[in-house]
Amino acid sequence: MKHLRSNLLARLAFCALLLALAGCHRKELPPEVGRMIQATVGSKSLPAALRGQKDLGQVWNEMRSFYTKRDFQPAWFNPKGHARPQVKKLLAAIDPMVDEALDPHRYGKDQLVAMLDQVQQHRNLDDPADQLQLAHADMQLTYTFLTMAAHLASGRLQPDTLHIEWYTKPRRSDLDTRLSQALEDRISLAETLRAYTPPAPDYARLRGALSRYHGIAEHGGWAPVGITLKPGTRGEPVRRLRARLGVEGDLAASVPAQDVYDPPLAAAVSHFQRRHGLDPTGTVDADTLAELDLPVDRRIRQIELNLERWRWLPSDFGQRYIRVNIPDFALQLVEGGRPVLAMRVIVGKAQRNRTPVFSDKMTYLVLNPTWNLPDEIVENEIRPELAKDPGYLERKNLEVVQGWDEDAQPLDPHSVDLASLGARGSDLRLRQPPGPDNPLGQVKFGLPNQYDIYLHDTPADHLFKATERDFSHGCIRLERPWDLARYLLQDDPKWTPEALQEAVATGETKTVLLRHPLPVHILYFTTWVDPDGTVQFRRDIYSRDAQLDQALAQEPPSILDFDAGPGQLKAEVGRQERQPGQPSTIHLR
Repeated sequence: MKHLRSNLLARLAFCALLLALAGCHRKELPPEVGRMIQATVGSKSLPAALRGQKDLGQVWNEMRSFYTKRDFQPAWFNPKGHARPQVKKLLAAIDPMVDEALDPHRYGKDQLVAMLDQVQQHRNLDDPADQLQLAHADMQLTYTFLTMAAHLASGRLQPDTLHIEWYTKPRRSDLDTRLSQALEDRISLAETLRAYTPPAPDYARLRGALSRYHGIAEHGGWAPVGITLKPGTRGEPVRRLRARLGVEGDLAASVPAQDVYDPPLAAAVSHFQRRHGLDPTGTVDADTLAELDLPVDRRIRQIELNLERWRWLPSDFGQRYIRVNIPDFALQLVEGGRPVLAMRVIVGKAQRNRTPVFSDKMTYLVLNPTWNLPDEIVENEIRPELAKDPGYLERKNLEVVQGWDEDAQPLDPHSVDLASLGARGSDLRLRQPPGPDNPLGQVKFGLPNQYDIYLHDTPADHLFKATERDFSHGCIRLERPWDLARYLLQDDPKWTPEALQEAVATGETKTVLLRHPLPVHILYFTTWVDPDGTVQFRRDIYSRDAQLDQALAQEPPSILDFDAGPGQLKAEVGRQERQPGQPSTIHLR
């Protein structure tokens, strides 16, 4: 009996040992890991530290959706708690974000590696602290991927937070579904991230220019010319000018390196001037020198800022559309991916009447339009003139009317209180009938929008000779309005070029509805790349680059602070100094 009892005790002890060893080598992650993830992301309310931060809030909601679909189970670790191969691929995808004009340091690669090291070194999945550490690492990896994807899809910042009169609608992207596909190896993680970038060829060309200018910077950039020059000059400054123009390709490498400012060098200067929006005089004047001496890192930053703007735009402009680039003072009508009409434009004044960025549809044009003066113009410009000259209205052919009915009859200006013109609550307004002095010229192109912006003719043709043309009250004045009118009406047999001329000659106002409304995109880009590869730069006339640069510099890194424990996630606020990473000991299988 004693023998049987001791044998039974020995067998029980052996079974207990097996159970203990089984616990140490668990084949499945304990359910506590999933519960910890659920406690953190399952809440319907946004963590307090993320409220008011649109980009972080969007990513948080995408992360919640992602984990809910997978029943809050870890995504980046296998059942034994080892990192899956996709972890290594995600880490490898961070540094190349620089090629998309995104700062890799913001995605905390060193912190991720340190976090994964901790999971590797302390992987006792029966220990609640280690379970929590693995749950945190899994959520951070997901958050990092979704943040990178969101930034590629719609930008690091949203323009409505910058107060820059930018009103386009960004693309919508399904972030969490694509992540699930990448984790299932249905598509590579790198390809998944690339698929979020804007599909426009303009974006791809500008991204290529960023790579090119990074290469120029790696080879030392360029030295400043430092002095204005003109053809016929000799000496060392001319050699510096030749070297400077050679770096960006304005001067062919095959041109002999002489110290004389000869015709080939003047032609290269003219080429440089054209792609910087300057008069192609061939002479290095003060404006040209300022562009030549701007260092390469400033050009790189300019390209990066404009790539960010591309991420704020819709995916598709349409097969046929008009686009106006404000800093370029230019309009293009694009059909089938190529410009079929181009002209100079005048845009809103930089100091007061900036033209907003938005998209809408042109639906009609008006022949011999009347001009209803905005209250702001009446208050700031007309009333002061009236105070000095009682005959100002008659001299400028301006009518006083009551209400906004198009058929409102003119009033006797001596019978009304002119001091109330343009005042809030007043129903008196000023109108200018058609005529040679009407600021809208002979044709107006309507695209109904809440900003009261439209395209129109102008009697002030001489203003198109200026290099920088920010002279309007916000609307777009056209250099060749009748070319645009004829194009828009070419498929309407009623409105032949002769019929248009006859209608204008009557002097009567007439509205013509377009049979095919045309999308219009008013944009703001200070750099772009032409289809032939020419890199164009323009002055930041509305200081939009400076505003965006400053706002991006203040963005916090995309690293989550889990120190408060599950369910109390906080986002780090403020920029952090990059900490050098420790050598990784994690084995990425």
